[in-house]
Amino acid sequence: VSPLSQALGVKDDAHLRRDIAEKEYVETVYGGYPQERRCVYSGLHPSASASQTGMMEHKERLSVRDLSVPAAMYDVRIQLATEKADDHNIGSTPPAGWTSKRIKRRRSYSRADKSIKWQIDVTEVTTTYRDVSKPADVTYELEMELHANTMLQLAAADDAS
Repeated sequence: VSPLSQALGVKDDAHLRRDIAEKEYVETVYGGYPQERRCVYSGLHPSASASQTGMMEHKERLSVRDLSVPAAMYDVRIQLATEKADDHNIGSTPPAGWTSKRIKRRRSYSRADKSIKWQIDVTEVTTTYRDVSKPADVTYELEMELHANTMLQLAAADDAS
């Protein structure tokens, strides 16, 4: 059993497909706007569909800890952030002012029975820039995210104490 499967409480390969829910999705994110705002489209953008609309959102980093791992080819970032939609009605063309375009290809894994209150996201991010003299960049992200309703329960419990 892989470490990823173990992190989701699977102890036997025979139960992997039964116990783990897997979702795959793609989104396109235009960044570089003031105040950490970004324009998000579901799927690849631009698409053949003229009716594809996006939304403007902002990400607020509440706490960030960067850990250097000298013996590894990666570092670790622990971050607490919120993402809030500002405008759900962005047309098929992103507003002027973007400087980067990130295509995120993500697979999310969680317990099918929802017995664990978080999911693991594995994402390949391809970043290109409006300034075409900058080279494209491909990075990989591994994230553990609490389910939204769990975050709300934790916040409510904290407010009550």
